[in-house]
Amino acid sequence: MSGYYKTTTTNKATLTDEALKKFEEDVALGKPIIAKNYLEEEKDYNNTASILAMKLSKAIEKIFNKSMNAIFNEIDKAVRG
Repeated sequence: MSGYYKTTTTNKATLTDEALKKFEEDVALGKPIIAKNYLEEEKDYNNTASILAMKLSKAIEKIFNKSMNAIFNEIDKAVRG
């Protein structure tokens, strides 16, 4: 899990001060508690550029992994004789 993803996930589960006060008031008044009333909506930052960048990144990752595996397999063959 990346640091950014972990942070956004934690932020989704963490109540803001205002939401916490509203939650406490609703509990004191005996109102029904619904989690989405207290959590902030997540913004969607996906756009064409970010989607293309992610695809490019995944393609580079695949090529890099294949290259590294091939290199280390050849080294392994050379060492084992």
